Amino acid sequence: MYRHFKCHECSNPDIVIGVDRDDENADQHCKACGSVLERIFTLYGKRSSLPAPAIMSDIQPYRSMQTGEMITSRSKHKSHLKEHGLVEVGNETSYMMDKAKPKPIDKKKRKRDIANIVNAKL
Repeated sequence: MYRHFKCHECSNPDIVIGVDRDDENADQHCKACGSVLERIFTLYGKRSSLPAPAIMSDIQPYRSMQTGEMITSRSKHKSHLKEHGLVEVGNETSYMMDKAKPKPIDKKKRKRDIANIVNAKL
């Protein structure tokens, strides 16, 4: 298992050391200056430069154009759309839209039409 450490003495920002489970709680020392390293707790490798996780705020309340009721939260918005069979503009997908079926081709009629157009121009 790998752990991330930081050295305060020589300003080495991110040191990755492979640690055995037996030595997990033992002090780790910087190879450059020999001082004790401080462990950095991270998720999935390097820590983000953001000071906190990104949190999406709730939606502003609005009145439904379908029923007139007030929708006050994201979960209520989602259930309202599902209940009334509504789709947000921009969130529709191609499988929801009607596909135009091609008209059957009459090859004999097509040949006659082409011949008529060519003969008309001569």
